[in-house]
Amino acid sequence: MLTGGCACGNIRYQCSGEPIVQLMCHCRDCQRSSGTAFSAMMLFASDKFRYLKGEPGLL
Repeated sequence: MLTGGCACGNIRYQCSGEPIVQLMCHCRDCQRSSGTAFSAMMLFASDKFRYLKGEPGLL
């Protein structure tokens, strides 16, 4: 079980089971979006992911 959320605490989520893939990407898009040299990611099947609190919206 993996839980996490945003820094402000308005969104919390839970992932169960094993990730489909885990990766570290060093492409320019990931560098820009993360503000660092790479972006760490894990992908889960949609039925293994759920929001515990809040949901993301558009800015």
